[in-house]
Amino acid sequence: MGTSKRVAACVLILLCWTGSVVADPFVGVFVGEFGGEEYRLALRAAGGKQYEGTITIAGEPVPLVAQRFGDQLRGRVGIGGDSFEFSAGLNGDYLLLTDDNGDVIQFTRE
Repeated sequence: MGTSKRVAACVLILLCWTGSVVADPFVGVFVGEFGGEEYRLALRAAGGKQYEGTITIAGEPVPLVAQRFGDQLRGRVGIGGDSFEFSAGLNGDYLLLTDDNGDVIQFTRE
């Protein structure tokens, strides 16, 4: 193994050992409840500060897209005219999603 590969491997091991490699806190699957319905939110990174995924409402997956602004996400759920805007942020162990009506859904990581 060449010197540059050894250095890169050592840096990666050191970063992992010290905990400096931090997973994106918005990526993953979250579950919540609102109005007696169970919600499942699945988010994945889509490059840069972009995210995509689905929110499953009453068993039906609905697409969503979002963009990260600091420690917040802002995005849109749905397709075309049948969609709504939302914002989301992390609060301890919870992801709080607020829709454009001001309703808040509290999610926990699955």
